[in-house]
Amino acid sequence: MVTNKVLLVGNLGVGKSALFHRFIENEFSEQYLTTMTKHCVTKSVNTNTGNIELCLVDTAGEVDAKKLPIRYWSKVYAVVYVVDATRRTTLDSIASDVEFIRSVLPNAVIKVVANKSDLLSPKSKAQLASCYTIDFFTSAKTGERVKDLFKSLVEVSSKVGQE
Repeated sequence: MVTNKVLLVGNLGVGKSALFHRFIENEFSEQYLTTMTKHCVTKSVNTNTGNIELCLVDTAGEVDAKKLPIRYWSKVYAVVYVVDATRRTTLDSIASDVEFIRSVLPNAVIKVVANKSDLLSPKSKAQLASCYTIDFFTSAKTGERVKDLFKSLVEVSSKVGQE
């Protein structure tokens, strides 16, 4: 079975752990807990070409070489870069943070995810999508597009494995 390491990164409070738990356990908690260290769980996902195991790594805090040790970046297949759709400061850091991630992992799949989309109107989502490079609008609270996000990583992995 193929195993792909997926790193969840982003600023504090954007919902990385909430997305992690929604995908792994299909649960959401209103209680905010800061992730103190990395948390890693594997989940097997069925595809048309067989099973692919995602090793999901939930990280604590910022996208920064000083705050996220280089060992976290080792053997990473994909990065889910999470921003808070309601906090402009996290949205404004997309370009520079994705550039940093590309410099560390030039071949990794990167998905930019605007979480907390349940707090936005369709019009607000459209405005954000026109201003920022966002691959998915998700809500860990409602589950909106969370499965779609991780399924997209598996589909890309399947295609890479077939080439």
